[in-house]
Amino acid sequence: MRSKIFNILKSININAYYQECTNKTDEYVVYSIYQEKDTEVAENISNATMYYITINYFYKKGNRLLADKDRYKEIKKVMKSNGFKFDGCVDLIGETHLGKNMDFKVKIWNED
Repeated sequence: MRSKIFNILKSININAYYQECTNKTDEYVVYSIYQEKDTEVAENISNATMYYITINYFYKKGNRLLADKDRYKEIKKVMKSNGFKFDGCVDLIGETHLGKNMDFKVKIWNED
């Protein structure tokens, strides 16, 4: 799942990091899986897994070009087009960057 999310974000040319950022550029994303649950359980056998993902999009304070682009909407759109359901977002405020925290969920059916 981690590499799937990374590749989706890479497809829109944004630097993505799993759990923590090692190189804070003008814009970047930090993502993580905050919950993973068995679902579609029958006779104690899980037929699918539900993943809950958080994506934190950051852009440098004072960068009006990035602020005006609403790039988080592009992230939201590409995640939804790849089967993720949008579950809400909130603003983020840091010392050097602003951004959005977006939550998604996706059900993946287990292979036999």
